[in-house]
Amino acid sequence: MPAPQAGTGNVVGRILWNDAPIAGNQVLLCEDFGLFSGCEGVNYSTVTDDQGYYLFTNVTPGEYALAALALDNDTWLYVTEGLGLGANKYQVLADETLRIPAQSIYKFDLVQTYPADDATITEGQPALTWQAYPDAAYYEVYLNPDRGRAIFVNDEV
Repeated sequence: MPAPQAGTGNVVGRILWNDAPIAGNQVLLCEDFGLFSGCEGVNYSTVTDDQGYYLFTNVTPGEYALAALALDNDTWLYVTEGLGLGANKYQVLADETLRIPAQSIYKFDLVQTYPADDATITEGQPALTWQAYPDAAYYEVYLNPDRGRAIFVNDEV
């Protein structure tokens, strides 16, 4: 891995799906990332290699958010902080390489079979079903009521 030019930093990490590397996936390093506005301010773009690794070289020191393009649509997935309300910030330092832990991205095209989307559930313990991905290692489930806070957040099944 090359050393950063004097006064700049490098950022390296990996993008996975189903615990496997994603090759050729776009990755952004953004000065700011908004849920509705996307990448704003100074930004850097790169693509993952055959092993899912990305490298940003000679980045101006500062705080940045990280985003990766979803596999099955044009949505940018960003690393969240805390409760997922905002983008996690990574501090890039001059003359250093920041190593970001591997990030697993997800797909949006899962077909839920029960209950139907936006259905009212009267069962106390409904069984969730969907059309399975043949090679999926796991699924993350998130349930959100019409009112109030999420009742089941990102649990692997």
